[in-house]
Amino acid sequence: MSDKINGVDNIRLFKIIEAIKVNPSLAKFVFHVNNTWMDGGHSRSFIKGFYGAEREDYFRTSPFLFEIDQPSLL
Repeated sequence: MSDKINGVDNIRLFKIIEAIKVNPSLAKFVFHVNNTWMDGGHSRSFIKGFYGAEREDYFRTSPFLFEIDQPSLL
């Protein structure tokens, strides 16, 4: 098996899967989201910190931004 496929480190991925099989609580993630309703079905969400792998994680200096809306056809 190649170490990487499409930029994914497969060896590391399978080690993570095995660790989760041994300790399923590692797979529990809770994302801290700030959401603003813009208009209609449009909302804007920011995610910066999260709880995962049994710890809080605040390592990001800037948040993920999600712009969500319904298709204009609707």
